[in-house]
Amino acid sequence: TLAQTDTSQVGSVVENVKALSRSLETQSQTVGFIDRYYPKALDEERVVDMFNYFAQQSGVLVTAVIVIKNQPNESIASADVAPVTAAESMTPEALAQQAEATSQVPAESYTAEVKVMGQYQNIKNFFGLLYHSDRRHMTRRLVIQEQAKVESSPEATTATEGEGNVLIGTFVADFPYVGEKRVANAL
Repeated sequence: TLAQTDTSQVGSVVENVKALSRSLETQSQTVGFIDRYYPKALDEERVVDMFNYFAQQSGVLVTAVIVIKNQPNESIASADVAPVTAAESMTPEALAQQAEATSQVPAESYTAEVKVMGQYQNIKNFFGLLYHSDRRHMTRRLVIQEQAKVESSPEATTATEGEGNVLIGTFVADFPYVGEKRVANAL
């Protein structure tokens, strides 16, 4: 009967969740990497810390950091998705497709821009560290240019004293993150 089938499906889902939970507990390093690579919450402080750490490691001077939260992606708005309801006329495949559509959460993101000053090799090392970081990002702009002949700050003068060919490097990227969302029905 229909009630027995639903009961067996619920039991199956519960067992699958328990198995997944056990598997995730044994793979905590992998889960940690995934959380760092594609976090579940806004983490702009971590990215700014990453910029500062990489600047220190590569020997460049950070001259500006700008972080701007982007508008949420409107392509998968939760208002456009109907809630999952079990209807007698729906097949299990149709229910699964509807549940998958409901569980999709639009990715949110913020744009971060960092400007650094230093020698070409140091800026190249800084950009290399950013490229190989454990945080997902989509690079929008990467520019290296000669420093303009304008008055510079005392810190910049001190940091680059005695060095020729001081350059400015600009890195702009989007950093996505996805919040958690409960699904109305796991079947």
